[in-house]
Amino acid sequence: MAYSAHPDQSVLAEELEKVRARTLKSLFDRPPLQLLTLYRIAEELNRSQWEDPLRRVDILEAALRAAIGKLPTTPLPKSTSNPPVSVRDAALMLFGLYPFTDRQLGEINEYTAPRQDYAKVAQYVRDLSRFPGGEKEFRPIASRIRHEMAKHLLMAERKTPHPSPPLSERGETSTAEPDTEDVDSKKVEATTSPSERMQVMSITATVPDAIAQGVMNGQINNNFYGKLPELKTESSD
Repeated sequence: MAYSAHPDQSVLAEELEKVRARTLKSLFDRPPLQLLTLYRIAEELNRSQWEDPLRRVDILEAALRAAIGKLPTTPLPKSTSNPPVSVRDAALMLFGLYPFTDRQLGEINEYTAPRQDYAKVAQYVRDLSRFPGGEKEFRPIASRIRHEMAKHLLMAERKTPHPSPPLSERGETSTAEPDTEDVDSKKVEATTSPSERMQVMSITATVPDAIAQGVMNGQINNNFYGKLPELKTESSD
């Protein structure tokens, strides 16, 4: 099935898979990933902050959280756990944005195969949701999640007005090196000072309020996440 309505959607979905495998915090490690579409969108969403290389991971995280915030809270397809694991929570886990407890991290690290951390998390999502299949059967669902995220990122880019052109159109160069349904956007509530509110709004663009506050404060409001089932000891593979 083809999911793309925007010409960049498939390309962006592929870039998101690279983000999942590398993790956000390691995107600019050497060799830095060449994610032209994702970086273009992040710059468009927060142009003034994007000029500072030290803020780019925060901006990208905010953009991904906003896109995931648009995903439904309905159960993950084919999952049988009670309570169910939602599509949104599954996406947060897959992209390393879910606030796992120490116990949950311990369960994830107990997997001896697969060896990669991102693949262990995917295994955990399948086991936690009691998904009736393995990696191959889960792949189309993970792909659909990425395409939906890509769709919402591209929609956010189109909706973002800016009075000045992006860096590339101003003749400036990004310092990032190349390598070889809906949650409404809200204004930040009056729980912070005016200067703090402006900082949160400038960094997170269309990020929902609870997520924006969490990104800035180093924590996320747990009300954003669904209640998870207990991990069963038997494997679902």
